[in-house]
Order: sequence, then C-alpha cells, then structure tokens
Amino acid sequence: MSMKYPSTSVCCASALRRFGLLGFAFICATFLSVTILSLAGCDDPSNTDSPAKPENPVTPEKPENKPNTPATPENPATPEKPAKPETPATPNTPATPEKPVTPEKPTTPETPVTPENPVTPETPAKPETPVTPEKPTTPETPAKPETPATPETPATPEKPAKPETPVTPEKPTTPETPATPETPVTPEKPVTPEKPNQVEVTGVEALKSYLSGMPENTETTPYHITVRGVDLSSTETGDTLKSLYAVLNRYAALDLSGCTGNTIPSITGKAGANKPYITAIILPETVTVLEKKAFFGYAALTSVKMPKVKIIAPEAFDSLAKLQSVDMPEVESIEVGTAGNGAFYKCTALTSVSLPKATAIGDYAFSGCTSLSSASLPKAESIGDSAFSACEQLSEISFPNAVSIGNRAFYGCKLLASVTAPKVTSIGSQAFQNCGLTTITLGATPPAIENNTFTNSKPPKFFVPVGALEAYKNSNVWSNLKDKITAI
Repeated sequence: MSMKYPSTSVCCASALRRFGLLGFAFICATFLSVTILSLAGCDDPSNTDSPAKPENPVTPEKPENKPNTPATPENPATPEKPAKPETPATPNTPATPEKPVTPEKPTTPETPVTPENPVTPETPAKPETPVTPEKPTTPETPAKPETPATPETPATPEKPAKPETPVTPEKPTTPETPATPETPVTPEKPVTPEKPNQVEVTGVEALKSYLSGMPENTETTPYHITVRGVDLSSTETGDTLKSLYAVLNRYAALDLSGCTGNTIPSITGKAGANKPYITAIILPETVTVLEKKAFFGYAALTSVKMPKVKIIAPEAFDSLAKLQSVDMPEVESIEVGTAGNGAFYKCTALTSVSLPKATAIGDYAFSGCTSLSSASLPKAESIGDSAFSACEQLSEISFPNAVSIGNRAFYGCKLLASVTAPKVTSIGSQAFQNCGLTTITLGATPPAIENNTFTNSKPPKFFVPVGALEAYKNSNVWSNLKDKITAI
C-alpha cells in the first residue's frame, strides 16, 4: 500500500517558520536524501538513518557530482579531482607530435590554472580553453619553432652535398685517366701513315720510288724525309742535288745531314723547277759555303739549319717571304750585295737574327726584312750600307765591337730607340735617318759622322766617357750636337 506525503511546499514553509534558514537547509537536504532513497527502491522511507548509509558509500556522491555540486563544498577537494580530469586537457599534448615543443607545453597546463575560476564546473569554461588562443601567446614559443629554424641543421643535407663533391671529383679524375685514351689521340700517329712521312731513303731513285706511292699534300703537311747518299755540290748526273730536284713532286721537309758536298750551288731554270716543294732543310756539316742564289726560288721554305756554313753569298735567300728562322752558328761573313740583292733581302717573315761569330755584315744583307725585331751581332766589326734599312720593327740591336757603320745602315728603322757602339770610329751618311733613336752610347774617340747622319730623327742624347766629354765638344763634326752630349 502506498503512503501519502505532505506536499513539498507545505513542508518547506513549515520548516522555514519553525527552524529558521539553517534548519530549512537541513530539512531540504534530508528531504532530498529520502527522495533519492525512495527512488532507489528503499522499502522504509521513515528510516532516517538509511540516508546516512548512502553517505558512507561515496558512490551516490558520484551522481552528486552531476546534480549536487553544491554538496561538494563539504568535499571541495573532490571537485578538484575532476579538475584533474581537466589535466586531460593535456590532450592538447597531441601537439606533442611537435615533440620538440612538447616540453614547453607542460607550461601550458599552467594555463589550466585559469580554472581557478573553479566553481564553474562551467565546463563552458572549457570553451575558455579556446582562450588557449592565449596559447597563441605561446606562439611566442613558436618563436622557438624558430629554433626549428635550427633545422637549418638540414645543412646536414649539405653533407650529402659533400658526398657529391667527393663523388664528382674522384669520378672525373678517373675519366681523366681515360684521358690516357687520349694517348690513342696519338692515333694521330695513325695519321702516322705519316710515319712514312719520316722515312729514310738512300739515293735519288729510292726517293722517287717513295714519293710515287704517296698522295699529293700541301706545304702545311709536308713529308719528312731523311735523304742519304747525295752529292750536293755536284751538278753532274747521278745522285746529285739537280737530280733530287727533278724527282721532288711532293711537299717535303728534307734532312740532308747524311749527304755530302761542301757547297750548295745555284740551280735555276727547269732543273730547279721543283724547289718550291721544299718547306724546310737541314744541311750536312760538310757544307761551308752557300753560293749566290743557293736557295733562290724556295718559295715554301720556312726554316734552315746550316751547322757549319761560314760564308753566305749575296741573294742566297733573296726574297723568301715565308722564311721565319735561320740557324747559322758558324757564319763568319755575309758577303756584300748590291741594291736589292742582299743575302736575306726582303725576307719579310724573318723575326730575329743571331750571328754569334759574324764579323762582317755586307751591304743590303737584311734590307727590307720588315718583321725583323732583334739582331745579335756580338763580334760584328763592320755593318755595310743599308744592311738593316727599312727594318721597321727593329727595336733592339747589339754590336759592341762594330768599328764602322755604313751609309743608310739603319735608315727608316722607326722603332730603334737605343744603340750602343763603344768602338765605332765612323758612322755613314743617313745611317740613322728617320729613326726613333733617343740615346746612343759611344766610346772615348769621337767617331766621324756626316751632317745628315741623324737627319729627321729626334736629336738623341749621346753618352760618352767622362774623360772624352771635352774631345766631343771641341770636335768640328760634333760641335752642332755638343748640347746633347753627356758624360757618364
């Protein structure tokens, strides 16, 4: 059978009047406890002690966490335990994938200290955790992600760059060993089908036989042939220079050092028609004289070696425009030529001359050698008329033992600036006319000069020994130049 209970409003009003506010609160608490017990199925609602039993099992207090949070003031610490579930706010630690930053995020739990606005089980205060945008203030810690800028340590990828450097240099070095296959580039030695170009033959017939089997070539790709057994001095039939010219029908650099004869004669006309095929020549040591026009007509000749030649006749190399070098260590004399007929007249490609033993340089010897820039004549005693005239590039010349300098010897040598001739006793007419001469060093004896020796040249300075200064100034021929004379 069911019991009837007084209405809630009646009980509350009666208790308030009777016991005051505290009594009212107590009664309300008791009433709520009874109600809860009755709802839980207790048989005896009048047993007031039974609510005390639920006080022992805190378990009902677990539901109290939901509705009866006010009762929690008795156990305030317990709500703080739910505050610990707020520590699960550490799920924000999923940001811990940023494992580097995670240690500092423990500081972020301090931001949960904001729940010090406690009573607010106001879990809505958890939306205040969105206030964790204050954690965006922690994005100042993202400034620490600037320490992730330290991932510039990905400079360690630069370490792979280092492996790149080791690999590439070492491997290219190994391909440089394939550069040894460039020794196969010596397959240009297969161009040594030109090895036949360096053949050696004995006699004119052997030379003829060899050349008949060789293709035509050019003066830049001559066949290099060593010829033996030919008498270079003879003009008779047989193995002679004349016969050699007759069979020469390919461009060739000839080494004649194994031949005989003491001179190179002049062979002209049809007999010498093939001379233009010779690009270079080496003479035997037996040859000591070059006759007049000995190499006249060697149009392709670029170099000559004549180890024992002592005398060179006029026109020996006349007008060889391609001749670049002449080796003549034993030459003692270049014979006197005539106008336009010097030994090396108009050899326009010749750039330097060394005549260590020559004592006489004949007239017109190097006249018109427009590319000649230097000449060494350490033993030359006489320099003939027009010997170096029109050598436009000549800038350096030495003849310390020269006694006489002929007429027009250096006429038109525009770049010749300095001359040293301490032993000279005479300087001919127009010898240094139209030169760029600035200084001349002379000896103790004032040399004889002509009035036009230095015409159209800047008046150079003359340097003379101290003891000779007065002799120069008192000389009739030097009186006009005495202001240019300085003692050294």
